Amino acid sequence: MEEDCDDEDDDYSDEEDEEMPDDDVPEDSMTLVQYLEEARREALIRKGSQYSDVSTKKGRLENCRGISAIDTSSGVLRLIRKFNPIIVCLVETHANSDRVDRFCNKVPKHWEWTAILANGFSGGIFVLWNKAIGKVTPIVVSRRVLHIIISSASSKSFIISVVYNSVRFQKQCLLWNELSKITCLRIPWLILGDFNSVLSRSKHKGGSFSYYSRKSRLFLDFVDSNNLLDLKYTGSPYTWCNNQFGSAHRWARLDRCLVNVDWLASFKSYNLKHLTRSFSDHSPLFLSASFLPFHKKNVFRFENFWLDFLGCHNAVLTAWNFNPHGNPMHSFSHLLSRVRSNLISWSHKGVNNIDSALIHTESEIHHLEQSDSNPNIFAILMEHYAKLSTLQLQYNTKCAQRARLLWLKDGDKNTNFFHNTIRIRSHANFISQIEDLDGNVFCSHADINSTFLNFYQNLWTAPTEIHMDILKALPSDLPRLSDSDGAHLIREVTKEEVYATLMDLPSA
Repeated sequence: MEEDCDDEDDDYSDEEDEEMPDDDVPEDSMTLVQYLEEARREALIRKGSQYSDVSTKKGRLENCRGISAIDTSSGVLRLIRKFNPIIVCLVETHANSDRVDRFCNKVPKHWEWTAILANGFSGGIFVLWNKAIGKVTPIVVSRRVLHIIISSASSKSFIISVVYNSVRFQKQCLLWNELSKITCLRIPWLILGDFNSVLSRSKHKGGSFSYYSRKSRLFLDFVDSNNLLDLKYTGSPYTWCNNQFGSAHRWARLDRCLVNVDWLASFKSYNLKHLTRSFSDHSPLFLSASFLPFHKKNVFRFENFWLDFLGCHNAVLTAWNFNPHGNPMHSFSHLLSRVRSNLISWSHKGVNNIDSALIHTESEIHHLEQSDSNPNIFAILMEHYAKLSTLQLQYNTKCAQRARLLWLKDGDKNTNFFHNTIRIRSHANFISQIEDLDGNVFCSHADINSTFLNFYQNLWTAPTEIHMDILKALPSDLPRLSDSDGAHLIREVTKEEVYATLMDLPSA
């Protein structure tokens, strides 16, 4: 959309949103099937479906400002041929039924589509998908968002909500309330589109931020209250420009992709790009996501619940009961390696998997409770209850450690919160793509590893053609250590100092 930040009543001043009755929004206890039955509006949409097995999903979003224009329709079709997406989402189409039909005649035959028609010449949402993606069920509650539920035999169902938000504050409030009702469905959810709002001041450039300030606070509250995450991206930091000159020039990131933690758990890798603006004042978004996880190298982590086992203490004691040879740092590193090796060996032999142990113990308790007529069962049953309580405590400790909630008190239980925190941390730490010094972008896990390795190898490898005396190249006025300080740094570290340092470490 073309928007002047000094004029809040632009081309939407005469627009009326046709909201559906509030009775059709899902309650907290509503299931996905009930939501499908209550919210479907066949009068506004056309749908199609086909079953297939697809492991990778690719989609693109385009704010096209009217698909009936020749340059716009040809540009969209050109991008479809170039990127070969599985789903294409278009917003601000300005298209009625005739314009939609004319555009669909140019689309390949193996594609299906659904649309929210424009209200006059304003608004409009249009979604196309390849039939191979699976069964697609469109749902419309208001004219501002089009939901499609995708399901196939090989993957879990998930929702994509294509948004074209109003510029008016009151109507934005209505849309955030509508979308918040979907959170209770607890299935993977992707929200993408033109939100006509920014999340922070840094996502806006040029002119005063006062036009977006109130909308930004409301948008941020919606994202935080629904525990949504903004996907990382590459490309321009702004997705919209008003194409004006001088002091009236404006940039903003109005288009984005938001996901919930269930989406992150289902799609192990993704890549989001902000493409170059060509036939619109908005940048197209290209998102590729895969169900297939890449292989992770196992990293040793000390589990805090191991401290409840005597075998853990014996493994550490055995490792330290050794006199290594060499300098102090080498000896200390060798002892730590022995501790790691002993703990791994002990954990594989002496500690069962907590998840399987919980299931096995609960199954035994269920079996014993069915045989309560035997008078000797009660004592055995009490032992299993105690074992189950211990396993639950260990499981909660493990989850708290994985979530790095060091402030958590022993005995607190909220494993769903722990799992969500872990997923959010994994999203924040996840590197979906990397750019090398030559401007090449790599997305695969193997290419990312190779790029990191090559960068640091080149960084720390001295060029063979350059010969330099480093001591002579250093400035003469650098501060120097005294002889006593130097001797103190290279002295041998005693066991008492190592023990005192380890005891001063914060406990989990």
